[in-house]
Amino acid sequence: MTHYIYRLIDSNTGEEVEASEAFTFVDVPLIGHHLIDAALIQHYGGPAIVNQVNENKVPESTDIEVLVSISAVSELLNDDDIDRDQGYRRS
Repeated sequence: MTHYIYRLIDSNTGEEVEASEAFTFVDVPLIGHHLIDAALIQHYGGPAIVNQVNENKVPESTDIEVLVSISAVSELLNDDDIDRDQGYRRS
């Protein structure tokens, strides 16, 4: 049986990022998917977004390593009470 090994890689630094122990994938994530996890929210200040997904077969095994490149999500806040300079935030 094929076993998928997921590694979250920060797109900006190239370093591996740890999600919480309870975080799992049901299937290989798609580009643009938002990852909502307590450890990722603490690291990025909000949900992470999938930028790139690469699958590699592990030599001498049936396992597949999935490298998931992620970064912080930027979103525009639509509130007239917010200063224009504060209109964007990391989330």
